[in-house]
Amino acid sequence: MQIQTGLFFNEEDTLQDATAILQQYYEKDSDIPIQLYEQLVRDYKKLLKQTKILVKMSDKQQNRLSDKVEEVERVSEKKVSQFLEAVPISILVIDSQGAVYYANQQAQQILGKDTTTATSLYQLQEVCPAYLAGTDVPYPHQQHPIICALAGETMVAVDNMEIHLHNHIIPIEVWGTPIFDENNRVNYAIAAFHDITERKQAEANKIRLLQEQEIKNVELIKLNQEKNEFLGIVAHDLKNPLSAILGMAEMLQESAELITIKEIIECSNIVQRSAQMMFQLITNLLDVNSIESNGINLHLEKTDLLPILSDVVNNYKERAKTKNITLIFQLDTNKYFAIIDQNIIQQVLDNLISNAIKYSPYNKQVRIRIFNTNACIRCEIEDEGMGLSLSDQQKLFGKFTRLTTKPTGGEHSTGLGLFIVKKLVNMMQGKVWCESELGKGANFIIELPSG
Repeated sequence: MQIQTGLFFNEEDTLQDATAILQQYYEKDSDIPIQLYEQLVRDYKKLLKQTKILVKMSDKQQNRLSDKVEEVERVSEKKVSQFLEAVPISILVIDSQGAVYYANQQAQQILGKDTTTATSLYQLQEVCPAYLAGTDVPYPHQQHPIICALAGETMVAVDNMEIHLHNHIIPIEVWGTPIFDENNRVNYAIAAFHDITERKQAEANKIRLLQEQEIKNVELIKLNQEKNEFLGIVAHDLKNPLSAILGMAEMLQESAELITIKEIIECSNIVQRSAQMMFQLITNLLDVNSIESNGINLHLEKTDLLPILSDVVNNYKERAKTKNITLIFQLDTNKYFAIIDQNIIQQVLDNLISNAIKYSPYNKQVRIRIFNTNACIRCEIEDEGMGLSLSDQQKLFGKFTRLTTKPTGGEHSTGLGLFIVKKLVNMMQGKVWCESELGKGANFIIELPSG
């Protein structure tokens, strides 16, 4: 017979086993008093009862300790959860198998409620797809901070990730770090991330502002160059006629008693031409300023272009005669209605016909043609001058343009006329361009809406 030695035994069975053993010893040795036998049984019963009490006390203490540990764990977990919910970033905890162990409210708002149900990294990518920023390319698996953390890499951070969820794109910055057990094995990976939409917008705005500033800097450099060029041109173009006027004034003062009427007339002609040159330059500069500052008020109306063109052609007949140039006016009807500003179109035609005479050699012809088409009125002014090279044509309508071809009679050019023509024609919703070959003259064409 064998006595049980554990703490949690059956009292009755143990008592019977002990009584049987004592009975055997008593039968073998009859000299043992029956009183001693009975005393042993009583003492054993007492010892057994005390042992039972101790066992119960131990069980209660163990239960209390276990309850206390569980309570501490519950309190600690609650405090940790409250802390993680309070932090202003998203927290996601993944176990070693890739299942979501915990996601705070911030994480669920960005990644979606379905995130908490993911039981693997593959399923997490399905419910919360991550992409390379600015693309539809899934984020590289081995570079994902959660994967790196599960592999034991500490504090892996990226800011080139986007979450595409419910037709929304959310740029995020992610940090991943592992949690090790006592055997230095990865138990969990913690991912902390937050929405960086505002930061990305600020960065984009900064880049945009820098680009705009760069454009403005280029424009300022260009404006400064134009200003310097403008000052140089104005100084040069004003210097020559002013010098001529001063020269004539000095000659008249010094030779007033000796000068003849013929010489006075010649001097007055020089002064007049010089004054006209300065007046033309100043007029052009004022026109450019009005155009660039939107200071021109258009009065567009349906107007017959023929009388205006005829007046300009007649005004230049005398100037053309000085170079023996014939003005040929060609038309196919007697009405050419276009949507125009009368004063502006007169200035445009005046400039183009003046140029045609200015750049034509002596004894040539200038043809002025006007056509009525379905959608517009077309006017052509063609000369027989030296024509324009390809490089000259590319810069023809620029400001302060100096062309290879020069006026044939020593006439003055400000380099602003065609720039003004282009701007004014555009203001009337028209078109102007030049068709030319070097050595074959130039044909300037205007098209204006007929309404």
